[in-house]
Amino acid sequence: MRRFVADASHELRTPVTAIRGFAEYYRQRGGLVRRWDRDQEAVQAANASEATGLMPDDVDRIMQRVEKEAARMGLLVEDLLLLARLDQQRPLARQPVDLLSLAADAVHDARLLAPARAIDLSVQPGAAFLVMGDEARLRQVIGNLMSNALTHTPDGTPIEISLSTGTLDPQAGDHSPAVLLDVTDHGPGMTPEQARRVFERFYRADQARTRTAGGRTTGGSGLGLAIVRALVAAQGGVTSVRTVEGQGATFRIALPLAPEAMGHPDDADLADDPELDDEVDGTKAARAADRA
Repeated sequence: MRRFVADASHELRTPVTAIRGFAEYYRQRGGLVRRWDRDQEAVQAANASEATGLMPDDVDRIMQRVEKEAARMGLLVEDLLLLARLDQQRPLARQPVDLLSLAADAVHDARLLAPARAIDLSVQPGAAFLVMGDEARLRQVIGNLMSNALTHTPDGTPIEISLSTGTLDPQAGDHSPAVLLDVTDHGPGMTPEQARRVFERFYRADQARTRTAGGRTTGGSGLGLAIVRALVAAQGGVTSVRTVEGQGATFRIALPLAPEAMGHPDDADLADDPELDDEVDGTKAARAADRA
């Protein structure tokens, strides 16, 4: 708990310091130059000679930076509040959720964010990928996994999402039917030590890649995967990672199969859902053919 509080304080200190610095700079410069409505060049010359006051463009840039830092701090606070609620074991919504639909949406969104990458979805035939859970939180889980793959791999690195069925946690002896969702990248991978700690709060596998020379954060707060693990566990699931240094990584979530899907592998309704991403059209057709 002491380490968690220290890490949270450290992460919050950076945007707070930036916002305070911009405010102090504005005050030290004497606020907005009063001759803002005069000829621009004349005002700039006068302002330079007086060495006081800020031009409207300067204030615009400062406000943009303040807004970005405040937004970053807001996201961090929201993540911390979510983890606090999960630590208190507050119940999440429980209803049937189609992971295929969520995965297809995630692929579509990732392609918009990274059009130069190959981002694919593969689906095991003959199964209904229904789980009992909170749809909004499951979207967050898949979104965090995709964001992690996009952030921590070089531009152009392929990413795949795959869906299959299996058992919940065979290593722990739990062979309950489960839906398995894998997010695989072909990036630098991780060492065994990094893989062991990757779901810890505020842990970054590569500390050097998360900061620019100016100290600005570029690699996230280190909470994304911790939230994935906490949300999946809160819905009765298991999170794991398989990786080899230099050969990419596969993050897996396993969630209990919904009772509605057990003993009813026919998922024709899913295959005919027009809302699913075009990427899975071929897969859905193959699944329908298998059932026929």
